[in-house]
Amino acid sequence: MARTTRPQTSHYDYTVVSQPLQLPATTSGLYDMLLANPQLKAETILDMWEQQSQTANSTGWFATVRTDTNQVLGVHTDHYGILQNRDIDEAIQDVIQEYNDNCERDGRQGLGEARKKFIVCRGGARVYGRYDFEAYTQSVPKVGDLSLRLTSNNSFDRSCKGNVALEVLRTICANGQKTTMKDFSLTKKHTQQVNTNFIGDALRRAIEAFDAGDAFKVYGRLANKDITQEQGDNILKNLEGRGVMSTKVREEVNLIWENPSYQEDQERNLMNLYNSVTQHLTREVEDERHEYADGINTKVLRALDKLSQGAEQSLLVAAKN
Repeated sequence: MARTTRPQTSHYDYTVVSQPLQLPATTSGLYDMLLANPQLKAETILDMWEQQSQTANSTGWFATVRTDTNQVLGVHTDHYGILQNRDIDEAIQDVIQEYNDNCERDGRQGLGEARKKFIVCRGGARVYGRYDFEAYTQSVPKVGDLSLRLTSNNSFDRSCKGNVALEVLRTICANGQKTTMKDFSLTKKHTQQVNTNFIGDALRRAIEAFDAGDAFKVYGRLANKDITQEQGDNILKNLEGRGVMSTKVREEVNLIWENPSYQEDQERNLMNLYNSVTQHLTREVEDERHEYADGINTKVLRALDKLSQGAEQSLLVAAKN
């Protein structure tokens, strides 16, 4: 049976190598290097430059370099290991294919075809992958139909571990929904022994959690917590005050909250307030500023979940000017 994952983009498929880090001998050369590689932390590089000047032009550090652009993506020690984007993608596709083949053999519904997308950030230093299985759905009372989304994270600048996790997609509007439980993700540290073997366990765990409905409990809590229109406004303003979102994002979300795009979102509860947030982030922010939008999504869901369980009651009260 042929693979059922169709790529949407291919710009993620570049090679990254590790090279001994040699810094320019002059301050002007160092300045030019930092300008050309804004993702590098100036303070760290300056410390290495001082070390290099004292040790015969050897920093003892290594650079991760993107071979198609020769851009330095990060610096690391000799304990660091590289996970290539294509290796993660191929491992995920292999597990998906194995799962679909087993389902076909046993007469069960498989995941089906995945819509695949990659978002490359910081010049390639971070890469986020999505695999949306739009035909593999669960119906959740007061929430609607949700389909399975698998995500992958990778970095070449030591900013995050290799990660595969479960998220869900709201079928009616294609909004990406987070989960609040770490049980639905697996991470792997970038060491010399790093490999993609952890991906199989991560995907199987995610699929089992989706099938069992464990990932949806948070949405049930939100849907069963009724609020007023004004309380929803207060929550958004308070989240803005905490620095969770900017004024511009809050104003855009407010417009959706006041005038829902879908009949299913008319009821005033925490789930539909969260839907207002994810609708704006998915359509207006995410592709251009993925990391920013992803951070807002995570923080909002955590705050609303706490509120649904009786904590964070101050969010309901109008913010003081």
